[in-house]
Amino acid sequence: RMHFDSLNIDISAYVELHNNLFEAKINNLSAKELFSEFKLNKLSAETKLSPEIIQTEKLTAITENNEFFVECTISNYDVFGTGGNDKIENAVFDIEAFANDVDDEEIHNFAQIPIEINEIDEVYLKADGTLNKLKVSDANVNSNNSEFNFDVLVENLIDFENFSYT
Repeated sequence: RMHFDSLNIDISAYVELHNNLFEAKINNLSAKELFSEFKLNKLSAETKLSPEIIQTEKLTAITENNEFFVECTISNYDVFGTGGNDKIENAVFDIEAFANDVDDEEIHNFAQIPIEINEIDEVYLKADGTLNKLKVSDANVNSNNSEFNFDVLVENLIDFENFSYT
C-alpha cells in the first residue's frame, strides 16, 4: 500500500465496454510516495487489455536513480473470465526488459529481495513461457567491471513448494 504526497497523470484512453477492450496511452505519470519519499519522475507506456491479450509496449519508468524499459505481452489468458481462458497458469508471457543504473534501495520500496545488488550498470533479459515454465534467455548483467550472461528456466512460479530454477 502506498500513500502519495503528489501524483500527476497525463493519459488518454479508448474503451469498448461491450467488447471488454481497454487501451491507454500513458503520456506521463509522476508521483512521490509520502513515507519512503520514493519518487517516480516519469512513467509512460502504451497498454491494451482485452479478453485475448494484456499488452504493455514502450513502457519507460524513470526514478531518481533508475531507468527501466519494458515490453510485455500476456496471451492465452482472459482477465475478464468471459472466453474460457481464465486460468493464469495457462497464460503465455513474452517479456523483454532493460534497466540502467539499478539501485537496490528503490527496488526495496516494492519488494524485499534476498540479495544485495550494488551498482549494476545495465540489466537486460528476455523471458517467455508460462508461470509453470518460464525461460529467461539472453540475460545480461553488467556490474562495475564484470559481465554476466546466462539463461535460466524457472518452474512453478505460482507453486512455491515446487518452485525451481536451472
